[in-house]
Amino acid sequence: MLGVGLLILYGLLRSVHPAEVGAAIGHASPGWIALAEVAYLGFILVRGWRWQVILRASAALQARRAAADWGDRPSRQDRCG
Repeated sequence: MLGVGLLILYGLLRSVHPAEVGAAIGHASPGWIALAEVAYLGFILVRGWRWQVILRASAALQARRAAADWGDRPSRQDRCG
């Protein structure tokens, strides 16, 4: 998989001219770049919040399962005869 990625990178670097990339970046509107950065930050925050919700729900489910399993264990008296 790494080899495929390196081949793609090699092909891109051979076909893209650094001067053209620099010119395109130089003509970019700072307002649009700032808007894109703010949107990207917002997406990252939403994804982080979503994972926090998922992990909290998962932890609560595991705690309930552990408590249920603990209640199903035989008592010490049952185990020792």
